[in-house]
Amino acid sequence: MDIRLIEKSDAELLVPVFDAYRQFYEQASDEAGALHYLEARLAAGDCFGVVAVDDTDQAPGQAAAKAGGFGLVYPTFSSVRMKPVWVLNDFFVVPDERSSGLAARLMVRLFALAEERGIGQISLITHETNTRAQAHYRKMGWKQSEFLRFEREI
Repeated sequence: MDIRLIEKSDAELLVPVFDAYRQFYEQASDEAGALHYLEARLAAGDCFGVVAVDDTDQAPGQAAAKAGGFGLVYPTFSSVRMKPVWVLNDFFVVPDERSSGLAARLMVRLFALAEERGIGQISLITHETNTRAQAHYRKMGWKQSEFLRFEREI
């Protein structure tokens, strides 16, 4: 799999893996909604990231490229750090590619991109029951924050 930056035109490529990611978090499948969301966010520049693309079957008359995983970051700022920071809001690797090292390759590419751009920190959240991802994050150098997260539905 080739790891590259997500382009504004990649919404359709991302839909199947983005929809699978949402289903992992117990959301109903909604490919049309996923396409609309991704097109809008990418066009507006609200997020960007990396995608793992398998285009080995891409030849005339054959299946199009497939995404094996992705990471979408949403830029913001830290007043405390006085630097830009990223929220790795969406990160997912398809089940067939887990344990292949693909998640680590995606993360390493994001870390390199953050360093190139002078980003002060990348943060993420995952469900407390997602222990496999937590173990991977720790292995990749992530540290659990001392801050609590609060949410309020509006």
